Amino acid sequence: MIHLESLICYSCQTSHNQRNLFDDKDRRAIVGTCGHSICLTCSISDENRDCPICTKPNAFIHRTINYEAMTQMEYYRTNAFTTFRKWWETLATGVGVCSTCASIENLRICLTCQKAQNLKDQNLSKDVMCPPCADNMMRRTAGDGYVHQCDSTPVLQLIRNPSHCYKCGEDTDDPRICEKCFHVRTMNVNVDTFSVCADCILEHHGGHQTTKAVEEYGIRHCTVDIINKLLLIKLDCLTDKKCKLRKMRLDLIGRDAIYWASLHYPLYTEENCPEPKLIGRPIIKEKVIERIIDCLEDQYNQLEELKEICGCVEVYRDVERLNLFDWHECCPHLRAMTMKPDTDVKIDRCPFDLESSQEWRRQLLEIIERNEVATEPLESIYVMREAN
Repeated sequence: MIHLESLICYSCQTSHNQRNLFDDKDRRAIVGTCGHSICLTCSISDENRDCPICTKPNAFIHRTINYEAMTQMEYYRTNAFTTFRKWWETLATGVGVCSTCASIENLRICLTCQKAQNLKDQNLSKDVMCPPCADNMMRRTAGDGYVHQCDSTPVLQLIRNPSHCYKCGEDTDDPRICEKCFHVRTMNVNVDTFSVCADCILEHHGGHQTTKAVEEYGIRHCTVDIINKLLLIKLDCLTDKKCKLRKMRLDLIGRDAIYWASLHYPLYTEENCPEPKLIGRPIIKEKVIERIIDCLEDQYNQLEELKEICGCVEVYRDVERLNLFDWHECCPHLRAMTMKPDTDVKIDRCPFDLESSQEWRRQLLEIIERNEVATEPLESIYVMREAN
C-alpha cells in the first residue's frame, strides 16, 4: 500500500478534523523526537504539543524539518497518476503492503486497533454520559432516522474514573459514549498503519475485529480526499493560457475520477457474481477508474506539450468580455463541449474543434456575434452520470 499517512499532518486532523497535506511552505513536515511528524503551523501554534500519534510530550520542541517526508511528498505530487493507480488497485483487489511485515499480500484492516487509536487521540470529556442519560438519549431518538448507540462502546479503560456525565454533571463508574456520534467525528482510517496480512493478523491481532481491505467502503471513503488533493495539486501545475478547453476538460476528468472512486458500490455476492473471484468486490463498470485515470494522464501530457496557443483562448476572451457565464461562473456552452465524449475517452484535439461540439459551438458564436453583454447568468449545464 502507498504510504498515504506520511503525507498528512495528524495534529491538524485530530485537532480540527481536517486533512492537511505537508507542503514546502507553512506546512513543512517537522519531525519529533519520537520519529513522527506534524506540520510547521501546528508546531508553532503549540510549542509544547504532544505527538498526536504516540502522545510523547514536547516531541516537536526542536522544530527539525523532516527532509525525508518532504522528499516523499514531492514524489507523490509529481507522480500523482501513478499514486492514484496504486491506491485504487489496493482498494479494488485488496492486495498491498502489510504495515507490520512489509510483505505484499491480501490485506485486512484491523478495525479494533483503528478504533482504539481514534479513542486514544480524542478528548472524550465532552462525550461521556452516565447510563441513565445514555438510555434517555437512545429512547428520545428511537423513532428518528438517526438512532444513537450509546451502550455499545466500552470506554471505561480509556477514561479516568470516575468520569463526569456531560449532560447531568454526575460522576459515573460506567461511562458511555455514542458510537455513531463518535464515528462521525473520527471517520479517519489510517490505512497504512492498520493494514495487515493474514499471518500478522494471527500473530499480533488475536481476537480483534478485522475486515478485508477490498470490502470496507469506509477505507476508500476516508482516504479519497488525500488522493483528491494530490490530483488537484498536479492539475494546478498546468496553465490554461494555451488551451482553455483542454484545461477545463482536464479538471472535469479529475473530478470524475474522484467521483467514481469515492462511490459506495454494491458488492458482488454468491448469487449475482459472474465468477467466484468477484465475490465481495464492488459492482462497477469494468475498468472505468483505470480508463479515466489513463485518459487523465494522456490529456495532461497533451496540454503540457502544447506549443501554440489554441483558438479557444480568443473565444474565451469574448466570453469574458460579454459575461457569458452561469451562476457557477462557468460558460455553459464551453462546459458542454468539454463533457463530450465521456471522460474515459481520449481525444487528440481541443474539444472546441470536435464534431460533438458543433451545435454548442454554433450557439456560442452566434451569441458572441451579437456583441451584447449578458446582464443575467446563463442557464447552467448539469451532468448526469450513469454507473453502468
